[in-house]
Amino acid sequence: MQVMFGASALSPFNNSKLLKVLQSKISSIDVIDACYVHLLDTTQALTEEQIDIVSSLLSYGTAHNRSIADDLAADMTLERIVTPRPGTISPWSSKATDIILNCGLTSIRRVERAIQ
Repeated sequence: MQVMFGASALSPFNNSKLLKVLQSKISSIDVIDACYVHLLDTTQALTEEQIDIVSSLLSYGTAHNRSIADDLAADMTLERIVTPRPGTISPWSSKATDIILNCGLTSIRRVERAIQ
């Protein structure tokens, strides 16, 4: 299993909107953030060339600003990872896996997207 971090999962508008809703319930929340995480089920370790191809295929959307999470103290953050239910294959995964296999990356059995 290989993990690759992807784009921001929330647009600036949706981030602001969700933050306001959360702050109305819990006033101590200062920042929220979400990014896509790509989980690759591989039969062997990927080569540099394969990693470059996969990275270019999984580069989409607004770049994620990882410095927000890095700036917060570990004891002040709450992290969750949301994935599809075990045993299910999301439509995103089916299409992304088909594209990756059509690009000749046969050492990748499946790619799934989660949100952190």
